[in-house]
Amino acid sequence: MLNITLSSYINLDITSVQGGRYKEEKAFASDAVADALKRHLTAIDHFENNGLADKVAKHVDGFKSLLHHQFENDQISEEVYHRLMTEAESMTGQWG
Repeated sequence: MLNITLSSYINLDITSVQGGRYKEEKAFASDAVADALKRHLTAIDHFENNGLADKVAKHVDGFKSLLHHQFENDQISEEVYHRLMTEAESMTGQWG
C-alpha cells in the first residue's frame, strides 16, 4: 500500500503548480518562493513519518506563516495562496 503523507501531497501540488498552467500565470514570483515552501514541507514530512505530532504542528504553523507572508508581499497568487492554505489547514486538523 502506498503511504503518502499530506505534506508530500502538498509538496507535489506546489511542484505541479510550478510546472503547470500556473507557471504562465506567475503563481509564484520566482522558483525561490516555491522552494522555500517545499523546504518547510520536507521538514513536516520528516516529522509526519516519525509520528512527531508536536513538531508537525509547529512546522505547519510556520508553513502557514510563510505562506501568508508570501501572499501579503505579492510573491504568490491569491488562488494558489487559498489552495495551499486550505491544504495546510487540513494538516492542522490532522496533527494539531
